Amino acid sequence: MEPLRVGIIGCGRTRTSGQATGAGISHRHAEGYKASSDVRIVALADIGDRAPTDQEKLEQQLAAKDILLRELQHRVKNNLQMISALLYLHGKSLDDTPAQAALMESQNRVQSMAIIHQNL
Repeated sequence: MEPLRVGIIGCGRTRTSGQATGAGISHRHAEGYKASSDVRIVALADIGDRAPTDQEKLEQQLAAKDILLRELQHRVKNNLQMISALLYLHGKSLDDTPAQAALMESQNRVQSMAIIHQNL
């Protein structure tokens, strides 16, 4: 019996657009040989742990930034409501009508800012 001849075509990690491909071993008869011959082509692929791709990392970072942005918007809204409530309470405690009018005007401006912020 003749010894089996093996040739290595290439080696290394196979990647397509930044992602490690699935792993496995495949073989087929070499073209130009009879199906009964013992000549086969074997392909090997790396099946090691797959690191997150750049796209997945960007999506995770985007989700984290989205959560932080929503939290920031919520805090701004709460702070504007707090300022408006304090202006209202302070205006109710005053006896001076022009001062009350000034505080009411300030309260209306803060509420306008809150509405604009909400619509952004």
